[in-house]
Amino acid sequence: MTRIVILDDWDRAFADSPQRATLEQLGGLTIYTDRVSDSAETIARLQEADIAILIRERTWLDRQMLMQLSNLRFIAQTGGGAAHIDHQAREEMGINIAYTPGSSRQSVVELTFGLAIAGLREITSHDLAMHKGEWPQRMGRTLRGKTLSIIGFGKIGSALVPAAQVFGMNVVGWGRESSRVRAQELGVEFTPDLETAFQRGDVVSINLGLNDSTRGLITSDHLAAMRSGSMLINTSRGAIIDETALISRLQRGDIIAALDVFHEEPLPVIHPLRTLDNVILTPHIGWITDDNYENVVRMCIGNIQVHLAGTDQTSSS
Repeated sequence: MTRIVILDDWDRAFADSPQRATLEQLGGLTIYTDRVSDSAETIARLQEADIAILIRERTWLDRQMLMQLSNLRFIAQTGGGAAHIDHQAREEMGINIAYTPGSSRQSVVELTFGLAIAGLREITSHDLAMHKGEWPQRMGRTLRGKTLSIIGFGKIGSALVPAAQVFGMNVVGWGRESSRVRAQELGVEFTPDLETAFQRGDVVSINLGLNDSTRGLITSDHLAAMRSGSMLINTSRGAIIDETALISRLQRGDIIAALDVFHEEPLPVIHPLRTLDNVILTPHIGWITDDNYENVVRMCIGNIQVHLAGTDQTSSS
């Protein structure tokens, strides 16, 4: 019997899914809803697995770990990337991988504008003051007429454009040269200079995938280019931004930020970001919605069915 193991299902996306019965029909199913403590525990849980379903970047698999998983033949990866896996080692071992690209596009778009409005209208601070018995009258700002700089003009980044236009925002895009055509098709100004994109934006949204070329891409120079009163939103991956530089920039107090992703997740209880009142923090909820969960589960099931039918092909990172 094919053995399927799901790791790090903290949110019980698979454990409580109505589609769980369909998944169980594909093989013996084991679901872990807790967090693994170390690599040895990860290896122990995957030791007999033929198929592993990995949720986002929660499960690190380096070369040393993969070499000990001789039974593993297929990884059903949720999301559109897998920077947590040593793909060279995976390919050497003949382990195929498939993704669920685009599954969280709508939910991330909605969260991005929710965070933007919460920041510019100071919703969180108003709410906190009201719960303290106060009646605050702080001046908010609207999105109309503001400039949204989209850093990363892929599927999610480009999906922000129609919503931004509905709010009456101007849009500036930055990304790979291949993104220029997409930006032109959407009527968006495209800049090849990253620092310029940061300088232009009233709201700067990070929408890049995490890989070797984007890890640490956003430096102190880019953050320094942000104008006083502007807002940074990161719903992509924490490691794209130099965290030390980000904390330093925020401590100046003249910009605001909304962060849904972090270098270390869960964010440690004691962390500088938790002490700053000009930062909105959410616990990586960009993809956590009811319909998105079921889309991810459905796509994973489909990918496993393709693999079991012997028609899948080894994918690169």
